[in-house]
Amino acid sequence: MAKFTADEKIQIVLRYLNGNES
Repeated sequence: MAKFTADEKIQIVLRYLNGNES
């Protein structure tokens, strides 16, 4: 599994949420 920092996880989650809600 890829290891992400907390900041990277936040960016991934925000991108995922923005994609779903758009």
